[in-house]
Amino acid sequence: MTTSPRPQTGVRPPLGMEQRAAYRIEVRGMIGANWVTWFEGTSIEQRADSITIDALVDQAALRGLLGRLWDLNLIVISVDRVEVDVLATGGTPNDSQR
Repeated sequence: MTTSPRPQTGVRPPLGMEQRAAYRIEVRGMIGANWVTWFEGTSIEQRADSITIDALVDQAALRGLLGRLWDLNLIVISVDRVEVDVLATGGTPNDSQR
């Protein structure tokens, strides 16, 4: 009988294609009201000349989201991986990964 190794406590499993992660995407430009439906499942905050998009997605959905931004000719300023609780509180990501 073989036993599987125990997962280490406090260590995250590697992020795979099937796992969802939280991302904060900063974009220069604006999204018209008729295009907002393209971004269902995300939180969008538009300011004077930039947009913050918060999304909880897997890698394939992130790729699709970035493709939509490309299709709208928006300039991506940054893509940060953030903790899920940062999205819930609207805080600033301190442990972000670019």
